[in-house]
Amino acid sequence: MHRKDTRVELVREALLVMCYYAKAGYETWGKQEQLGLLFGRVQGGTALVRHAVLYRARKRARTGVEFDIPSGVRRRKELARRLRLRYLGMFHTHVEIAGEVGIGLSSDDIENFLDDEGSALEVLVAVRAVDRRPPGKSSKVLTGFEEETSYAYTVRAYGKTGRGVRLLRIRRGKAAPR
Repeated sequence: MHRKDTRVELVREALLVMCYYAKAGYETWGKQEQLGLLFGRVQGGTALVRHAVLYRARKRARTGVEFDIPSGVRRRKELARRLRLRYLGMFHTHVEIAGEVGIGLSSDDIENFLDDEGSALEVLVAVRAVDRRPPGKSSKVLTGFEEETSYAYTVRAYGKTGRGVRLLRIRRGKAAPR
């Protein structure tokens, strides 16, 4: 997936799962980050993300999740086989802390992504409380707003290149075909 024109399409259910866990982490005492696995297919220049599954880490904190590499790799292989889909990468969340939220990958995020040879994608879901619906439409950012809670969501997808990591074009997909 090192093509220059690579794009990511998030099937509705996968996007809702990622936002659900971002919200759950935001609402936990201490506002914990969440981490999950992404499964789908690659068709042409599009990575179609059909499933997002929470990774149940032993330790979570505001600024990170401890990932046990051997058990994590076993888990993603098992799920890929069961779902009959390809493991595409990971998602993680950033939550608002003291009025600020990281909407891009940190240097630690980039280092971990590059070190994970099995991951081609890293999707970041940032969540924060806002006063009104945020504006914005971009081919590289998805935004959402939840009226009941006044939470704003920002979703970005990153892919690996020969020289590092770059922001990819992203779009909402339709419901997953049965």
